Amino acid sequence: MLAITISVWWYRGGLDDVRSDYVTRVGQQKSILLTDGSQVLLNTDTAIALDFAPERRTVRLFRGEAYFQIAKDETRPFLVQTAEGEVRVVGTKFNVRTMNHHTIVSVFQGWVDTVPESTHHKISAVHLGAGEETFLSQDGASQVRRFDSAMVTAWRRGQMVFYHTPLEDVVTELNRYHHGRIVVLGDHLQMLRVAGVFDATKPRQGIH
Repeated sequence: MLAITISVWWYRGGLDDVRSDYVTRVGQQKSILLTDGSQVLLNTDTAIALDFAPERRTVRLFRGEAYFQIAKDETRPFLVQTAEGEVRVVGTKFNVRTMNHHTIVSVFQGWVDTVPESTHHKISAVHLGAGEETFLSQDGASQVRRFDSAMVTAWRRGQMVFYHTPLEDVVTELNRYHHGRIVVLGDHLQMLRVAGVFDATKPRQGIH
């Protein structure tokens, strides 16, 4: 029983919670004002740790998703670290999300540099401007691409937005916002395309 309890605690991010300064539970959001004037908004099931020093400002994102609005300080760069790599900025607005051993970095204002943990891939680092995003993984950084701002910012409005998205991916997103788990059985059903807007506070209920 003890082994099962520890396994469940570990699987649900118990270790991340212990070493974090701020944690959100499933379905919860939290706004944080940092000591340097920067603001961070945490999405559902997110854990971060802070390490501010005279020469740099560091946030470790253990899991989940966060939107950063960074106060400019030329003498102290701001770093966001995940298992897949690091984001380096001075002053800007951007979103960072971890999922399935990937980190997605989306920039809304200013410029950021992304440096993957692994540099085995031919793309070792990426410079992003407003409206651009990249994926960091064990293979390195992906090519830069444009992103849909309405979809990436939807969670900050309490929504989830889908455009002809496979049902399997929709269900994965819904599962982030509620306790328990929705499972889709059958390859045919998983590939059905879904378009719509869902209330993140009521993930089982579409609102068109």
